[in-house]
Amino acid sequence: SKAFYWFSKSAEQNNENALFYLGRCYESGLGVLPSDEAAFACFKKSAELGYPPAKSKLAYYYLTGIATDKDENLGYQWAVEAAEEDETMGLCLLASCFEAGISVERDETKAFEFYLKAAELGDVLAQHQVNFCYSSGRGVEKDDEKAFYWCAKAANQGYSSAQYTTAYYYSNGIGVKRDYERAVKWYREA
Repeated sequence: SKAFYWFSKSAEQNNENALFYLGRCYESGLGVLPSDEAAFACFKKSAELGYPPAKSKLAYYYLTGIATDKDENLGYQWAVEAAEEDETMGLCLLASCFEAGISVERDETKAFEFYLKAAELGDVLAQHQVNFCYSSGRGVEKDDEKAFYWCAKAANQGYSSAQYTTAYYYSNGIGVKRDYERAVKWYREA
């Protein structure tokens, strides 16, 4: 595709943004055969040049062992770097490290704080995760109204799991006044 061609041309000049999007092309097979190894190489170079979204991708690749040896310490370090720049995927990866005790002592409160920061920056997955933290009391005091608030935010962005949960909250009156009509609306959306 033309996008792949131009990303390749810019990447040859060490453009950190182009390297990242070239990695996305390799990751998804857009204009080229998919290759996790080529994607990893692009993300690594882009991250080393300082591009925050590439730092998050690199963290993910190291944490999961995709196209490289699994290295939780390196994954954690890259997640920290991305999170320091308010990159939402990095914040979520850092939260998951604290949640599971990966390269750090397990700390659900810190995990919640990182999820909340990503949620406040508009990350739909983080918003849904904050909903679960509030609904279960994991890392924060249980609060059904706040759980509903964050779930509805994610639902309004079109996240189907959150739409289903929002419907459930309406149908059972959890964190919000019971409203069967709204429940049906959200079940249909989901």
